[in-house]
Amino acid sequence: MVKTSEPDLDLTDKQKLACVEYLVDLDKTNALKRAHYSVQYAENHCSAFFAKPKIRTYLNWYRENMLVKEGMTPEEVLRRLTRIATAAERDDELPSALRALELIGKHFAMFTDKQQVQQIENPWATGDNDDAIKQDVNRMLRAAAPKLKVVNGDKKD
Repeated sequence: MVKTSEPDLDLTDKQKLACVEYLVDLDKTNALKRAHYSVQYAENHCSAFFAKPKIRTYLNWYRENMLVKEGMTPEEVLRRLTRIATAAERDDELPSALRALELIGKHFAMFTDKQQVQQIENPWATGDNDDAIKQDVNRMLRAAAPKLKVVNGDKKD
């Protein structure tokens, strides 16, 4: 990573401060509060604020350049968080340990909802060859016959 100059995004100092505060703990609401936005604005508009393209661009730029400045890599951050979590647990500082573990979990996407997709097999299917398919169609027609009127070409049966 090479340090680059700050992008010209026409952000206010308050918006830039909110971005910097967000990178401290990844808490959007508290970042806005610490950047001196009103409590009401922070609680009601935090997602929309951080979804703005200019804000996202600044966040990405700032994150990359701070990593360069501090000599930090993602691996170094994980290593430090692991050390913090271990030390905090040992010293019985459970909120600090929990926060460090939470950040590690977020990095590995351990807390995202995972959908389990289950394929249901067709109970009518007996095989994939032509004879089995014809047999399956005939079974379905017999089962549905009382409610269906079968049409062959232009002739109605």
